[in-house]
Amino acid sequence: MNPPAAAAHKSNEVRSLEVLLRRTEEPEWPYFLSGAPERLTNDEIGTLLGLLKKLGMRVGEAERLVLRPAPTMLHCMRCHEEYVEENNAYHACYIEHVPAESSAEDQKVRCRVCGVLGTKIGTGGYVKWRRECCLEELHTTYEEDVEYNGENILTCRERGCYAARQWPARDCSSFETVSSTSTVRPHRKPA
Repeated sequence: MNPPAAAAHKSNEVRSLEVLLRRTEEPEWPYFLSGAPERLTNDEIGTLLGLLKKLGMRVGEAERLVLRPAPTMLHCMRCHEEYVEENNAYHACYIEHVPAESSAEDQKVRCRVCGVLGTKIGTGGYVKWRRECCLEELHTTYEEDVEYNGENILTCRERGCYAARQWPARDCSSFETVSSTSTVRPHRKPA
């Protein structure tokens, strides 16, 4: 069987890249790229960033973040963790499931918020969920980006965040720094 005519005009490098792209799953790309700082020279990283920019990746935002004089601690309006924008990443904002009420003999339980099914393990209340969490996103300082539900995604006032306690007439969406003395425990991804 002869290859299609279009493939005959492509270089071996282009064809190799196409095969690589078809055979590499999307979640693997960040893993491969995460090794670049240790394995590539500064010039090679500059070339890689230039190529990613040419392919449409928003490299400029990352470049601006690292050029800031000093990182500012921000407060996530969804999970209420403190973070630095330079370290913000997809899956950084982690919201846990809320099990619906069920009888002691029921082995299956649903999340009240997203409806995903889970299985009770043992008698300690641990649930093994089909999906690890209700929501994983980038952290955000904008309330408009958050869909509050009164269950596991609460406003700063509902959660009792430091800034909301200090300035009760306002919510903490406009405050960049939050005291590390806050007694509210942020949602943490289980180890």
